[in-house]
Amino acid sequence: MIWLKNGETFTRRGGQFNARAALAWSPDGQHLAASNGVREVRMVNRDGLLVALLPGQANTLAWTPDGSALATGSNDGMVRLWPAAPLT
Repeated sequence: MIWLKNGETFTRRGGQFNARAALAWSPDGQHLAASNGVREVRMVNRDGLLVALLPGQANTLAWTPDGSALATGSNDGMVRLWPAAPLT
């Protein structure tokens, strides 16, 4: 569960997160990337609606400063850049 500053719930999702999990807000604050560290990266909008599902393990996430792409990294040394264009 993720809480907003005003105390409201942002989103409530099932599943478990572990020490390999990662979260990253887009620079404009409109999208949240969340990885469970095992199978996939989920991107949700501010309403908590799933807008993208990226395959593969990722335990680190970072947006480019302009928000045009999301970088994911995993323990196998793989770094991927995902364009954010499909999110708009």
